[in-house]
Amino acid sequence: MEIHKPDHWPSTVEEAKTIQENLRYQVITTDKLPETIQYVAGVDMGFLEDGTISRAAVAVLSFPDLQIVETADW
Repeated sequence: MEIHKPDHWPSTVEEAKTIQENLRYQVITTDKLPETIQYVAGVDMGFLEDGTISRAAVAVLSFPDLQIVETADW
């Protein structure tokens, strides 16, 4: 899948709305996943010290029994 990113970050509300309006046509509304899903993942990110330190974590689980396969944090 190719995601088209805007050329620049919006600096006004109007610019942001225009970008969102253009991106809405790229939303996939039909199920395109394979019939068999083997894994799912969850990701979380947080900030400490007024945003000067960031922390992230990911967990990969088997599906459908949701047993932890692998985790990582930074």
